[in-house]
Amino acid sequence: MDGYAVDGGSALQHNTSAAETVDGFTVNVVGGFESPNDAYEREAIGSGSYDIDSYLVSGWASSAKAIDAWGAGHTEVDYLQRDVEVRFTGVYGTPDTLAGGGLYVPVESGGSMAWFEDARVGDMGAHPENPNPGSTDPFRIRIPFEVWDMEHPSGDERQIDILIYDRLQAYDGLTDTVWAFNPKNRMYTHFILEDHATSDAAATFSEDSLTWNVVWWTTEWVIGDVVKFKYANPIQMGADKFSWSTVQSSTASSEDLTKVSVYPNPYYGFHELETSRSDKYVSFNNLPPKATISIYTLGGTFVRQIKKDDAGQFAQWDLTNQYEYPVASGLYIVHVESGGNEKIMKLALVQETQVLKYY
Repeated sequence: MDGYAVDGGSALQHNTSAAETVDGFTVNVVGGFESPNDAYEREAIGSGSYDIDSYLVSGWASSAKAIDAWGAGHTEVDYLQRDVEVRFTGVYGTPDTLAGGGLYVPVESGGSMAWFEDARVGDMGAHPENPNPGSTDPFRIRIPFEVWDMEHPSGDERQIDILIYDRLQAYDGLTDTVWAFNPKNRMYTHFILEDHATSDAAATFSEDSLTWNVVWWTTEWVIGDVVKFKYANPIQMGADKFSWSTVQSSTASSEDLTKVSVYPNPYYGFHELETSRSDKYVSFNNLPPKATISIYTLGGTFVRQIKKDDAGQFAQWDLTNQYEYPVASGLYIVHVESGGNEKIMKLALVQETQVLKYY
């Protein structure tokens, strides 16, 4: 998981829920730690017509995960976060007449082989593609698309398998038209995270390798179409790394003061980064390596001077004057100077003893 930079305002923003500050950077991450419940997007690319969702969308299961829709399958985030791509490359063949009437429309080329698991209507043992007529064991059937794991740990795309359950077709001599993969009505599937070539050689599929349930209500595809199933990537402790890079400004110099700010402003008795009642301070941020900060009252009386000479961007004022006595509440003028450049800011300060506790 990569991080990204945010070009915010001039003030350094602090937050109690922020991640730990390291080397002057505070990183806030929005996201979860659990695997997603379904694809957050199904993007169809091409000229075909598609209506696709899942058991979760229809309320038939608590999630689209195979573990909830089928009763077995992967539960590990590493597997469930991978995006899947379906590529339509098959060609339907000439319809064949079934022995008892009706037609069967096979996929004659392209596409891929898939596991056919069962059917809701009709006799699975009478399916025209069943290599063992009468048997209800799963068998391989050619479908019009390929399924690809787009985030295999090897870094390469990997063709995987799919399991099909036919919802509304019939195979027992009825007059219905039977399709290898029905384009006009429901087909239920589960992705199988197994290498496609390995599955072709296997006697059956492993239900422990199932990942996601998909319901295909309409699949009127066109060769070359692609459907992308995008699954959210949760944060994995110890696995994800955040990185960022900085680019030197073409206009800023080492004495640039344009982004210098003070936090918090106004200071109202305390702030969340102070560790104790004796640890009172405001922070000057985005400072150049060398800077002189001079603080005055609104009437022009000198209060305190802070000299900074280090590689960091921060300097703190402990809210005391040059004699180390706490300053009074009020409005202060802050003059920042570096290399002949200067910036003047106002700082409002209310000491804790003057913060009303009751109204």
